[in-house]
Amino acid sequence: MSLYAQDWFDRVGCQLDGNKQQTYALAYAMAHGRDAGEPLAMEGREAEKTVKQWGKSLKCTFGELNVAISQILQQDEDAEQPPSETGGMAIGDFSAFLAASCGGDPDFWERRCASGYTHAVLDAMVRQNSAEGHKTMADPRIKAERALGWAIEKIKKSRKEVE
Repeated sequence: MSLYAQDWFDRVGCQLDGNKQQTYALAYAMAHGRDAGEPLAMEGREAEKTVKQWGKSLKCTFGELNVAISQILQQDEDAEQPPSETGGMAIGDFSAFLAASCGGDPDFWERRCASGYTHAVLDAMVRQNSAEGHKTMADPRIKAERALGWAIEKIKKSRKEVE
């Protein structure tokens, strides 16, 4: 899924009514995140209507669609990280950063690249910085430590709820 598609789904698609509509919205975002034009430049009722019509036009069952979505999402799975206190970098800032650092333009990074790939590029930049002696919060070792700490916190919280 492209950054552009992820951004649309986070803002619009996950707000649609019902799990089925949200599933169709996720698949729609995956299918149209790289398209020219503005297939994701819609919100509200227009988005709901478009996604519903698109979902009805599919030639697969809803279960098959769920399997396909799951397989796509598994490609980018990473250890869960604790919530960011700062809210993270906005999609426009991230694509502009990649464009400035690696070349191309922000639109290329938002629409033509999978979000997993953009994160892999950022990871490679972090590794290069690490090799040069510069530490960052995105360092794989730091990310792993944060993920482990977050998992421990979640376990502790779940055990307190059981007691």
